[in-house]
Amino acid sequence: MSTKPQVLLYLLLCLLTEQVSAQIYRCIGQNSEVLFQAARCSSGKQSSLSVKSTYQPSSGLRPSETRWLELRKKQRRKIKKPHKPRLKKTDFKKQDEKCWKKQQQLDRVKMKLRQGYKPVQGDRLRKKRRSYEDYLSRFCG
Repeated sequence: MSTKPQVLLYLLLCLLTEQVSAQIYRCIGQNSEVLFQAARCSSGKQSSLSVKSTYQPSSGLRPSETRWLELRKKQRRKIKKPHKPRLKKTDFKKQDEKCWKKQQQLDRVKMKLRQGYKPVQGDRLRKKRRSYEDYLSRFCG
């Protein structure tokens, strides 16, 4: 089984995040593969590396991530929001009429559900009721 030394080193560093510094040994295995481990090598062929961890568990985001977030905030500030046109009184009246009609439709569907219906109509009536209720909650307050 051959593994890449960088992957092993990364995994080992992840395990050692609690420590401020660690001693890592580079060993050569039985099949002449390179191994990184925290313990001394059993064979005589080894070299040691001293690794300092920059990761601090309580720090939250990495410095690169905080810089990226700051840049993104600056870019969002530069983007101008589109101007929303003001609604006229006639637009409010039209919306009120739509809401009134939807409320009437919802009342008719509820009445039909209370009176009784054929089994085939049940799903369709419940879907209509949900859609009318959604419309009223979104647009009619």
